[in-house]
Amino acid sequence: MEDAFVGIDVAFAKRKRLPVCICVKRGRRLTPIALRDKGLPEPPYGLGNKVAVLEPKRVAAYARDVRDYLNAMAEHF
Repeated sequence: MEDAFVGIDVAFAKRKRLPVCICVKRGRRLTPIALRDKGLPEPPYGLGNKVAVLEPKRVAAYARDVRDYLNAMAEHF
């Protein structure tokens, strides 16, 4: 099993995919994983920064979607 590191821009702009980077440590280097390869899960879409951020239920649902995405990526790799 390789160590993996995730960088996320926590903003969730409307109709844009979650900005995320996943890297694995190989030797002394962090190597990014190509996340746009066919067959990989896609990150969730944002709901809009200005309105959705004020609705705790929508924020919680988005956080669950992000969790599910990261779990799917971990399972895939």
